[in-house]
Amino acid sequence: MSERTRTILLLADFHRAGVEPVIHELKDRLETISRVELVDLRTKEELRRHGGDLAVVLGGDGTLLSVARKMAGNEIPIFGVNLGKLGYLAEFGVDDLDLIIEMIRENRVGFSRRMMLCACLKNGRENFVSLAVNDVVVQAGPPFRMIELKISIDGLELTTIKGDGVIIATSTGSTGHNISAGGPVVDSSISAVVLTPLNAHSLTHRPLVVSSSTEICITAERVNSGSAVIIDGQVTCPLGSKSVIKIGPSENYFLLVHNPRYSRWHTLQTKLNWGIGVNYKDEVGS
Repeated sequence: MSERTRTILLLADFHRAGVEPVIHELKDRLETISRVELVDLRTKEELRRHGGDLAVVLGGDGTLLSVARKMAGNEIPIFGVNLGKLGYLAEFGVDDLDLIIEMIRENRVGFSRRMMLCACLKNGRENFVSLAVNDVVVQAGPPFRMIELKISIDGLELTTIKGDGVIIATSTGSTGHNISAGGPVVDSSISAVVLTPLNAHSLTHRPLVVSSSTEICITAERVNSGSAVIIDGQVTCPLGSKSVIKIGPSENYFLLVHNPRYSRWHTLQTKLNWGIGVNYKDEVGS
């Protein structure tokens, strides 16, 4: 594919502080090597209709997760330019615009293929279906009484969790809500799913890592009026008693472009401070 026939999508909330000057600079520079299409995320249009070859998303990790779900099926490599707080998935900063241009011009865009989950909720007569990049969370919600969830894997009953809920996370999402709840960090290159109970009223319920091909079925035996299923911390659907959630691998993948200036462990080390040693004081007289 020649440079001039290639289309690059630039996606952002154009009204967000700091976005306008960056996106116009990037557009002007990219137009010297490719066709460019601007997409304002505030318009809530159907993103799948945009048929670009590469995408550059300006925003935080939340913006990147939203775009990945909405563009599922296109499967084009996505650059994340961090304008948010953490920037765990969005590995590029505003200072990396020269690098982004160079990578695209020289056609050396390295990316990883991240699995996504598909969650299907049967809530009485209503059905809710959504993809997830990070996680699917079943949360107790108000009035914050303990809920009861029956879990089965590939049709085989596993356990019943009584507590505040459960997190079903991808390896990409293992460093999100999952890690805060005591779940393991999983190498993002591994296709796996983590099941992490939330405050289970038991000493024996511990996080479980299963194959990415697994189908997890959650039956809501007892829930609260405010209980809900939450997708990537962004999309919420009410959860009723006896509702059934089936979670399995999606046929779609999220193609995340990596910043070649950093190793695969750089973000874990610098953003989450993983592996930082104890700051021992010198012994007296040593």
